[in-house]
Amino acid sequence: MRRLQLADAQQGMDMTKLAAAYRALGLMSGTSRDGIDAAIIETDGQDWVRTGPSCFLPYEPEMRHDLAQAVARARQGGFEVKTEMASIEARITMAHQDAVDKLLQKSCLAPDEIDLIGFHGHTLFHDPKTG
Repeated sequence: MRRLQLADAQQGMDMTKLAAAYRALGLMSGTSRDGIDAAIIETDGQDWVRTGPSCFLPYEPEMRHDLAQAVARARQGGFEVKTEMASIEARITMAHQDAVDKLLQKSCLAPDEIDLIGFHGHTLFHDPKTG
């Protein structure tokens, strides 16, 4: 949690509502399998939000191919061997770590300047009809 600076008051913000600010970093990789979007926001968690820097980290062609194959396998009944899932999961996680590193470097922030990270993972297959 950080205290906001005088510059925030100069931007026309109501300082009575801005007692504490949180800096959050969010990650998103969607069904297009093109890469990872990362963004930083500042918010009090309730009444206001201010957008910050963002970046996009494209997946390498091999990763895009492997994700497409994993989705196809999941649609056909899932993975028979857990190691298949574990391998793609580890690669997705490391790619998201790379996106965090890239955004922190771009924004000149240290890891301890981020209060929380939102990372939902990557859905390979979603079929709510079957539970």
